[in-house]
Amino acid sequence: MRVGLHPNLRNGILGLDSKKFQDILNYNKIDNQILYAGDENFWSKVAKCNFFIFQWTQRDYYRQIAQTILPIIENQLNIKCFPNHLSSWIYDDKIRQYFLLKLHHFPAIKSWIFYDIDHALNFINKAEFPLVFKLRSGAGSKMVKLLKNKKAAKNFTRLMFQDGVNYSRGLPWESLDYIKKKGTIRLIRIKLGQLKRKVMEGRKYFDEDWFIHKNYLFLQKYMPDNKYDTRVVIIGKQAFAFQRQNFANDFRASGSGENIYDPRQIDLAFVEIAFQVSKYFGFDSMAYDFLYDKNKKPAIAEISYVFGSKQGTKISNCPGFWDERMAWHEGKQDVAHSMLSNFLDKPDLKMIPE
Repeated sequence: MRVGLHPNLRNGILGLDSKKFQDILNYNKIDNQILYAGDENFWSKVAKCNFFIFQWTQRDYYRQIAQTILPIIENQLNIKCFPNHLSSWIYDDKIRQYFLLKLHHFPAIKSWIFYDIDHALNFINKAEFPLVFKLRSGAGSKMVKLLKNKKAAKNFTRLMFQDGVNYSRGLPWESLDYIKKKGTIRLIRIKLGQLKRKVMEGRKYFDEDWFIHKNYLFLQKYMPDNKYDTRVVIIGKQAFAFQRQNFANDFRASGSGENIYDPRQIDLAFVEIAFQVSKYFGFDSMAYDFLYDKNKKPAIAEISYVFGSKQGTKISNCPGFWDERMAWHEGKQDVAHSMLSNFLDKPDLKMIPE
């Protein structure tokens, strides 16, 4: 068995997530190799692998590599990839996720997608407010705005069909929004850190986000009376879940850092639906963010094969997991080990001792 690992940080190195995968592989004496798509002999080396891992994340730089090489490796070389083609295709793209879930009658939050300004404005003139504006990509509540009236909706519509939005620059007024949630000092530190990096790297610096979001509009139905969302992560036959509390005086929960891990607080209907979706589409690992609709029924806000930071640390805090029969198993899990064991189909994969 040979496993190829693609760097998921600049300068051709493994980030913390993939480095942990490599450590587990080495501990189990499984042949592995770092393979970078920019190398001349990349394809000849990939062809000798049985598995290929490229845990890419929300940057245009990594997206262009992943969505170029993964379909070829999986579909032409018939090498099992993580993420697989479908997981990669819908990752960080809320529009693709919505279309996919609705097509197969899974309970996604009602959304409206427009590709020209006339249809968008015609809808807005008849719509009920508030509505939630989102870019198709984004995490941690970034690029999400509650549109309380027709005027706000038209302003964002014109923005999307004229100048557009760059992810790294953010939405208009986003700095003020960030200050309300995180504070002025933290924002200043982030801006200074970005400036320092540009100065230190000089001509070697490159912007990892360059895509301009424009000529589409994504609106989502507002789900009132939700003080938290519930994240459910399915890894093979294991389900982990926790609640994410909203920011103070805000409808958004992602990125708040206020989490509740008590399994007794989890609505098991969320877990059952997440199992169903993962099984139906064959996802190796997938996170689902659930809210309640006005009738207190589950509704999926978005899904992602990447979840948390530092190899799913939030999931590692869960006190146990549910299996496919909804039986509870007590005990914290090593998320990286669970992911790799499931992906390689090696239930006997050894864990690295703490």
